Amino acid sequence: MDREMTIAIVNYNTTELTDAAIRSVRKHTPGCQFVVFDNSDKTPFVPSLPGVEVLDNTKGQIIDFDEMLSHYPNRETGERNRSNFGSAKHCKSVDILMDMLPDGFILMDSDVLVTRDISDLECGAVVCGQERIKEGVQLFLPHLCWLNVPRLQYHHIRYFNGDKMWALSDVYPNNRYDTGAWLYEEVNNKNLVYKRVDIMDYIVHFGHGSWYGRDASEWLNAYKFLYE
Repeated sequence: MDREMTIAIVNYNTTELTDAAIRSVRKHTPGCQFVVFDNSDKTPFVPSLPGVEVLDNTKGQIIDFDEMLSHYPNRETGERNRSNFGSAKHCKSVDILMDMLPDGFILMDSDVLVTRDISDLECGAVVCGQERIKEGVQLFLPHLCWLNVPRLQYHHIRYFNGDKMWALSDVYPNNRYDTGAWLYEEVNNKNLVYKRVDIMDYIVHFGHGSWYGRDASEWLNAYKFLYE
């Protein structure tokens, strides 16, 4: 790589997982820089390794989520939205990262470990990632996804759209838009070229539930060879 590749992770009370994720990248792809956008309200992220920048939003210093959510008075509540608007907060965090990291970055979920060198994901395509259909809506998987921010900004493409976002809209199918869905729609609406990859060739994924404190110790122990 001609320059250090940037890996950006949105963290929400997943300190142990995030730390292992960073270590796994360092093991398989040396020379990366890391930015952690920390939205934690219980266990703030403290890096165990040098060279990891933490953007502290634990008290709303960067994004005031209460103020953000106040703009969506018809947002969904109840059993279906158990995540406390987690998808919307995550997408808004990525949106801010696009402004703060204008050279582009690989968006990485906090609950994945890489299994191989990921440097080939950074490319000239506007997005490099894997597609998926969830709740009837097409999206880019956020587990590991290269965002060519200069090209996205040139085409006025954002990651967050509150009118088409999980739990912020009660209009079908808008209320099915999860992380990566608005990005996918915009890229395709503007006929931009993106690179399809099988992300599962690069990662193992802890899976749904990490954000609400599901115990990951057994999983991390089973895959410690990927990050130690």
